[in-house]
Amino acid sequence: MAMRTVFLLFGLMLLLGCAAEQPEQPAGEQPVAEPGEEPAEEPSEEPEEEMTCEEYCPTQPHIQCVGSWDISGTYPDCVCSFECDVEEEPEEEQEEPEDEATVSDKTLDEMIDDGIEKMKSDFYRKNSGSFAETTYTWKYKEGPEVQPGDLVFDTVPREDIKFDGAVITSLQAAAFVVFDEEDNGVRSSAMIVFLDQMTELDSYSASEGFDIEYFHSQDHGNMKDCWVTSKQLTKNTKGEWVSTYFISCERVFERD
Repeated sequence: MAMRTVFLLFGLMLLLGCAAEQPEQPAGEQPVAEPGEEPAEEPSEEPEEEMTCEEYCPTQPHIQCVGSWDISGTYPDCVCSFECDVEEEPEEEQEEPEDEATVSDKTLDEMIDDGIEKMKSDFYRKNSGSFAETTYTWKYKEGPEVQPGDLVFDTVPREDIKFDGAVITSLQAAAFVVFDEEDNGVRSSAMIVFLDQMTELDSYSASEGFDIEYFHSQDHGNMKDCWVTSKQLTKNTKGEWVSTYFISCERVFERD
């Protein structure tokens, strides 16, 4: 019995000694599987999510202006460029080329005839009733401008027609149609032709009237409260500007 106890104690001491001699496994290393044993599974670690250049570049400093990032490359080798918006300067307004004026080959007589018809048509479009009509025509003529059948003068003075007492030297022709209604007084329409692009008549505003004096009419030579109703701008066959004004006068009296 005593011998059996001695053998048991000796066996325990051998087992404890073998266990103490086994080497410790380094940290992080898995123990080698014994033959016939399955290897231990390594713990799964999820890879960290990498930052993109689209996320990285907006965190970088840039010039203070309104614009956008131009981004290329792969993090961490990102190329970050901030580009400012370029404000477009407003385009300068280009002056429209001046329209070429209509070229007219009408003579002064033809212009006067057409003007008289227009004045009558315009007047009766706005007025109804019975009117007595009186028509006056005037042309500034010099030798080269005389047409066959015209009475020849060396010069017809432009002082024959005055506007607010003044003479306009580019005056070429005029026509007056006087409308006399027994109960409503006397009114007139006038067509005045100038050899110029602009005249003193352009300086009158739409609400500012002027007077016309016509030397060759005693009964209707003093026209008051006149306004330009329209203007036609053309060129003659020589390339000269021709301005034709249509005028309405509210009152007509005998010339002083």
